[in-house]
Amino acid sequence: MDHPTRRQVPRGRGDRLALGEPVGVAIRAQRAALLEDRGAALAVDRAVDTAAAEERRVRRVDDRLDLLRREVALEQLDPHAAIMPRCRSTQVELGQGCAVSSRAVSFDDWILAFHLISAVALIAAVTMFSVTIAAVWRSDDPAAVTSFMRVGLVGNILVTIGSLGTIIFGVWLAISLDAYQLWDGWVIAAIILWFVAIGIGKQAGDGYRATSEMAAQLDSSGSPRSPELAAAMGVTRAFWMHCISTLLIFLILVDMIWKPGA
Repeated sequence: MDHPTRRQVPRGRGDRLALGEPVGVAIRAQRAALLEDRGAALAVDRAVDTAAAEERRVRRVDDRLDLLRREVALEQLDPHAAIMPRCRSTQVELGQGCAVSSRAVSFDDWILAFHLISAVALIAAVTMFSVTIAAVWRSDDPAAVTSFMRVGLVGNILVTIGSLGTIIFGVWLAISLDAYQLWDGWVIAAIILWFVAIGIGKQAGDGYRATSEMAAQLDSSGSPRSPELAAAMGVTRAFWMHCISTLLIFLILVDMIWKPGA
């Protein structure tokens, strides 16, 4: 065919449908491009991107940034959507960034933080006492025992902060938070264990305080060795009281973490 070069009205007939091309999408695409089709319509012999065929101009690439609280987002059903708003693409283009808001820290949150810090202090004190006892186990050297027992001064401060903080802040949370009640079984168990552990721990502290004073007297008198001191730093009533109080504190931690019956 040798047709002269000239403008040509678009053909009224549509092109052939490519395999798998939706009919409705193809017709809308042809209508959208009606005024742009000035040449003879060609047969389609391959799959086409029907979505792009409807576009009269190329739109921008969607560069929206989403902040998600989990690996698989729940989209609009995300329960954290209220505190993790989605960033708009216009903000990213203008370099404004996205302001992410969060729930304000309440007074109960501070109480919970102090409660946990107190628990850490109590654990640190028990650990420090245990390390000191192990370091001078059955030692008959007054100077060594006196030196190691000075560490107990720091332990006394920690055990005071930890014991008072755990009971005061813990009871406050049980009263203030709706999720827990002061008469819950695990709360009552924790309070009872706390009183027993503190009472037994005090007996252990009194026993080792007496041993420390004996070691200081022997060291000041210039005594190099003392069998009595070695016996006092072995298996004594104070040692067993320390072991029992340590076990009770461990049970308190288990009770507070798992909250049996809650």
